[in-house]
Amino acid sequence: MARRKLRFRLKQKPGEKGIFLPESVLKSLTNATESELKLLILLAKEGRDRDYLSESDLLPACEKAGIDKETFIEAMAFFRGAGLVENESETTESAEKPAKVVNEEKPEEKAESTEDKTQAKPHRTTYTSEELAKAASDKHFANLLDFAQKSLGKTFNRNDIATLYSFKEALLLPYDVIMLGIEHCVTEGKPNLRYIEKLLIDFADREINTYELAEEYILARAAAKTFEGNVRRLMGLGQRTLTSREKAMLNCWQNDWKSPEELITYAYEKTVEKTGNASMSYMNKILENWHNAGFKTKEDVDAGDTKPSTVAKSEKADFDSDDYFASAIKRTKNKKREQADE
Repeated sequence: MARRKLRFRLKQKPGEKGIFLPESVLKSLTNATESELKLLILLAKEGRDRDYLSESDLLPACEKAGIDKETFIEAMAFFRGAGLVENESETTESAEKPAKVVNEEKPEEKAESTEDKTQAKPHRTTYTSEELAKAASDKHFANLLDFAQKSLGKTFNRNDIATLYSFKEALLLPYDVIMLGIEHCVTEGKPNLRYIEKLLIDFADREINTYELAEEYILARAAAKTFEGNVRRLMGLGQRTLTSREKAMLNCWQNDWKSPEELITYAYEKTVEKTGNASMSYMNKILENWHNAGFKTKEDVDAGDTKPSTVAKSEKADFDSDDYFASAIKRTKNKKREQADE
């Protein structure tokens, strides 16, 4: 699935170089984790000389600070939800919209176009009583609320209902996508609205707006997490943050070469035998050679590894120096007899 390139920046007043913190986000900041606060500082530091920062701009600095990619995505979604960080596409859309002229709008222009309805609005979770009452009267939202309360095992208060409503009203996500997101978070053992909000903001940023796209994204994340976890356990990496190069190698093994876990384990064993330690770079070279040779199983490797020595022995057997010189002497004698007969 093609991924949209995301670029972010801290919200700030025009011409202002410092960090602008609206009062509305202070409450959210008190709930921020250490990693989320680290990311906030990195955004300010790395963004001093640039307007917007992409994931590739930020991830190297995040890795040095001990923030892995999944934590980065979650933290970025947290600040997007808090209104502290904005996506470039939101700013562009807002700037392109013409200012409204009071009392000069024609009746037929009041209807929103289909295009306007598909563009996500800035995320907010504060709504009036009238807005929430109107939402409660919609049977689809009522069904979503019932599903969410049962899934999370709690009765939602007013703030919870407002957050849930924002997934539909602000992020413009379909109900089935929201339900899938809730179900996924519960399955991961994180049955809370804050975590669900992070995931759904990430959906909106990446334009994951159908059930099929959401399911594909969730399955890909789960597969990558499982694959990485298995490699971590195999190599004894613990919970340390992987370097960019290590992540690139894992991605190559899983997605480019599609190396079976059997071969990865075998490559690990070969690496330890040869080097005495778990060198991922050495493993990568082994797996690359096996991929280029078309090896898919351990049996393929064992059979393939014997071919060079077998061929070498065969070639050596075909060329015997004693036989060669005996044949040469015989040819010389025959040639002399032919000359004598002439």
